[in-house]
Amino acid sequence: MQDVLRASGVRNYTLFRHGRTVIAYCECEPDAPTAFGLAGASEVNARWSAWFEDVIEELTDSDGNLRYAAEVWHLD
Repeated sequence: MQDVLRASGVRNYTLFRHGRTVIAYCECEPDAPTAFGLAGASEVNARWSAWFEDVIEELTDSDGNLRYAAEVWHLD
């Protein structure tokens, strides 16, 4: 899965956990929809998703779009 993510343009990927909530941060080239679209289409992702299907409750909204949080502040 790590190789697929890298090949799809995902970098600097970190997961944070607060109780039952997991928040992901990553940098994507050229953008998140493209990178995760490529990764999501892989056979490796299909196996990973099947393995985690009883753990992960919601990755997408009711329209099937990947959930995300808008950046509200950044410090370099």
